[in-house]
Amino acid sequence: MLQAIPRNKFYRLLPTFALFVAVNLSAAILPSIGMDPVVSPGITLTAVGDLIMHMPVVNSAFSPEEQSYDFRPIFAPLKTALCAADISVCVLETSLTSSSDQLSGYPRFNTPYQLAEALRWAGFDLVFTAHNHSLDLGVNGIISTLDHLEAAGLPTTGTRKRLQQKPYHLVEANGIKLAFLSYTTITNGLSPPPDKCWVLNTLNFAKLGGQIQKLKAAGVDGIIMALHYGDEYVRYPTLADQQLCHQL
Repeated sequence: MLQAIPRNKFYRLLPTFALFVAVNLSAAILPSIGMDPVVSPGITLTAVGDLIMHMPVVNSAFSPEEQSYDFRPIFAPLKTALCAADISVCVLETSLTSSSDQLSGYPRFNTPYQLAEALRWAGFDLVFTAHNHSLDLGVNGIISTLDHLEAAGLPTTGTRKRLQQKPYHLVEANGIKLAFLSYTTITNGLSPPPDKCWVLNTLNFAKLGGQIQKLKAAGVDGIIMALHYGDEYVRYPTLADQQLCHQL
């Protein structure tokens, strides 16, 4: 069962989910002498990760009476905090399906689509879909997941159904325009077809730099990047992890 996360506490996630924030979301404007300080608009951002669905968790959400899945009780303790934020985001580290005979946990996750409905109910506003399990069910799994999230009213970034779609997501809150990016450095050895490499945002500094330049030129106030990286079951970042973060 999920428990409310205390403030000012750091939890290590394996693999690491990191938010790189390039914006001052609330800054006081220096006043003239004798004038009260003017506080510019700000926002509250809540980030959760990783939502990975092992079968004991999935089975706990099954209702024998309804013969269906209801994940809302799992997120109920967090609903107030999530809804209080201007923007709440999460990493969904599983594929979604409507086929009950295709459910699976580790090593290739496939979860009932009702999870998407629970995420929207809980107060999430945006879902990051780039992670090491994005390709567990191949391109079809990515499309199915995006379809179910869209049906639940949840925007996403990190994976795409069409090449023409943007590899980022824009959000405006309290007059502040933010760009969200979701990338991964690991895919558990899986790869999309050569003609569909664009379905998943894998870290490429050249392409990332170009996207950031376009976003800055478009006048966004800040860029927030969710990066999925690191070694599983390793408690501390390796030297390579640290170098990667410095490079970003």
